Amino acid sequence: MAKRLWVELKRWNKDLVTAALEAGAEALKLPRGKSGSAKALGIVTTIGPDGDLRPGQDLFEVSIRSKRDEQKALAFPSDRPLVVRTEDWKVIPLENLVSARKNIIAAVSSAQEAKLALEVIEKRYSPQDYNIYAFHFSDGDNWGGGDDEKCFALLRERLLPVANLFGYGQVESRYGSGQFLHALERNVQAENLVLSQIEDRDAILRSIKDFLGKGR
Repeated sequence: MAKRLWVELKRWNKDLVTAALEAGAEALKLPRGKSGSAKALGIVTTIGPDGDLRPGQDLFEVSIRSKRDEQKALAFPSDRPLVVRTEDWKVIPLENLVSARKNIIAAVSSAQEAKLALEVIEKRYSPQDYNIYAFHFSDGDNWGGGDDEKCFALLRERLLPVANLFGYGQVESRYGSGQFLHALERNVQAENLVLSQIEDRDAILRSIKDFLGKGR
């Protein structure tokens, strides 16, 4: 199953757009009037009223709060992307939708929701039947709340034991980058964990080679 990364920006931020492009985002959902500005920074599909994909025509969005909403989601044309939002993936499991239709984009915004995505991997994509390769890119900034420790625990206990490879790439922004890569280096050691510092666009290819060089 192909996996895609889309990034939604509520407000225009050139540095975030650049970081998203360098992290491999396939599409950007942008405020009105910003499609051209994003395309000036790199090759990317834009989503918005003036974008390549227009909500309500080229893709659909649905908020799920009940079984009825889940059925409504399944009624949208399956040949177009469907962005699914919900306040609680425990109530409406992602796997129900993934197994029923293609072109699902699950909107997540927290470490807890990312944890539920891991549960989908474990339940639907058993390591006994699938080779699992996971990659994550960020600028390395974590603003407290214990997120670092939660990430370390998820990696040690849930993801690294079942994944062939987990690659983390930290992208430098104009203002530098955070400390997550160094914290990860100090706190988690595993043969199938690969870390890569991405200083600029020219470093992206080297980063990919870092990840794939393990040959697992």
